[in-house]
Amino acid sequence: MPRKPKPKGAIVPAVHPNAGVTAWYRQTLDDALRDAYTDAALELTLAYRDRPKVGIAAMDSIQAPKAAGVMFWCQGMVLLCQRVDGLGWAFPGGSIEPGETAEECAKREVREEVGRTADELTPVDSRMNFVTFACKVRGTFTPQLNDEHEAYVWATPRYALGALRLHPGVRQTLIRDEATNLAVDAAYSVKYIDDVLKRWGKKWNRKFDKMAEEIATRFTSKAFRMTESAMKAAFKQSGFTVSFKATRQSLQAYKLTVADNVGLIKNLQQDYYNRIQQDVWASVRAGADMATLSSKLQNSYNITKKRADLISRDQNAKAKAVIETTRRQELGIKQAIWQHSSAGKEPRHIHVQWGREKKVFDLSKGLYDPDEGEYVFPGQLINCRCTSRAVIEGFENT
Repeated sequence: MPRKPKPKGAIVPAVHPNAGVTAWYRQTLDDALRDAYTDAALELTLAYRDRPKVGIAAMDSIQAPKAAGVMFWCQGMVLLCQRVDGLGWAFPGGSIEPGETAEECAKREVREEVGRTADELTPVDSRMNFVTFACKVRGTFTPQLNDEHEAYVWATPRYALGALRLHPGVRQTLIRDEATNLAVDAAYSVKYIDDVLKRWGKKWNRKFDKMAEEIATRFTSKAFRMTESAMKAAFKQSGFTVSFKATRQSLQAYKLTVADNVGLIKNLQQDYYNRIQQDVWASVRAGADMATLSSKLQNSYNITKKRADLISRDQNAKAKAVIETTRRQELGIKQAIWQHSSAGKEPRHIHVQWGREKKVFDLSKGLYDPDEGEYVFPGQLINCRCTSRAVIEGFENT
């Protein structure tokens, strides 16, 4: 009597990471980083140039100045020109034209307004939409004024502040630089900047340490709850009803996932702090103004934000894989079929091959990845979006 062939097993549809959980995690991390970035911009703006408090909108305007001027400096005196529009004594300067940089504008304006070539300019101040450059000259010169000015004077900052009706922006610049001979002032000293950086770093490290546990716990709870719900739906589609209860194995998987995310969130802030440190000290060494530094800070924030996006996507996939594998084993399921996802931009070739071959793997160890030198599960590796379909032995799909 011929033997009845053994059923191949019922195939349960694959479960995918929940997009809503990824979006929530990404936004939560971004909100925390955004707050840290805003605070860094504020602290460093105050440290650099004693400005009133500014936020992101103001910082963005500093990055795109609308006008520029030049403070000619010679033996402790600066060149000031009396404007015909009644706005007082000011440095030669004017509006930036389309396609023109602030430095190009400053050089053009001094040629037009005082008939002078200014080759070597050093940015010394940036107040909202106006950038001031310094140009040291060996001796005072007689400017060739155009019709925008009616008089000129070479004066020390102290004299100008006490005797002349200065343009408000020029007054603030001279207050900062008075009697310094363009040396770096106290607010720009290495020690002061270092203190500001350390204070900001300690504050935000404490904040991220405190919020990391809460964010990681909420994320893991959301990921586990949505994964279990999706698994129930997948089993139901295959004709099975399952019920998940808290077990020692599932609780251990939960705790490990929380701990993994706590570490990543803390490291995210530490990496960001290190990046800001590099930006600031590079700016100090180069003698750059706040406009230049704020551009670097924005770029560092964007880079860190992209890393947070990667963390949110990969950790959701990994959390899904952990609870899915744990729950399958608790149900007595021993095998699954690898299913490659075509969503990644640079898929791992071995994963593509496994998906094409519908490779069956043991849920107790996964499949051996020769490129990684270890056994892996779908969604475990960074940027891996693969999934799997559970095989329930002894049942045929109907």
